[in-house]
Amino acid sequence: MAANAVHKRLGYIVLEAKNGKEGLAIAERYASPIHLALSDIVMPGMDGREFIEKLYDLRPTTRVLLMSGYAGDAIARRGPLSPDIPLLNKPFSARSLGQKVREVLDAKGTSGRSGPDASEKGSHM
Repeated sequence: MAANAVHKRLGYIVLEAKNGKEGLAIAERYASPIHLALSDIVMPGMDGREFIEKLYDLRPTTRVLLMSGYAGDAIARRGPLSPDIPLLNKPFSARSLGQKVREVLDAKGTSGRSGPDASEKGSHM
């Protein structure tokens, strides 16, 4: 099951983007808060690290969750990943995705920036 389908099934509003550039354009246009951005680390054109750095410039309170199907050493070769940014390894189940999303939203002062009070379901990229 695709990540966006899982989020929709759990009652979240999903803003879907095909790549980092499109995700940033959506973040610029979307009028409501975006509580969480879920991004792959390895993407064509703009990797997940660059995407979240630019997203933080636009939306400093948005929490992030990165995902990857690559082994830890392959990720490390692309540059260090901040320990404050949560990572979900692929493959993952719908249940583990839902649990990790809830964990990130409920955490205080994590994900590299302080996030909103995310006790209610909100918008997710």
